[in-house]
Amino acid sequence: MKKTSKEQEQKIKYFAKLIVANCVLNTSFSRLNCKRKIRDKKMKSVMEMTNKIYTFLKYSNDHDFIILMDMNYPENLSNPKLDKDFLKIMNLVCPIKNPSR
Repeated sequence: MKKTSKEQEQKIKYFAKLIVANCVLNTSFSRLNCKRKIRDKKMKSVMEMTNKIYTFLKYSNDHDFIILMDMNYPENLSNPKLDKDFLKIMNLVCPIKNPSR
């Protein structure tokens, strides 16, 4: 895996927080109980989130779009951390790519 600079890492964290703020917290999906089967009403919420993420990713290189999305950014959202479960899977599947093993 290619090492990222501190500046790149900060950008990745920033975009991760923006995606959460704009694509998850601003939908009814955050109120769902994910342990239950997804029914029609809940599927609409999932699709709402999917559409927001798709739109966000499609326009994420547009400076004006990011400025607009930043208006929804909650100031108290902590920096993200790498998910331990994903890292465990990466260590099992791709030990060469993930030197943290």
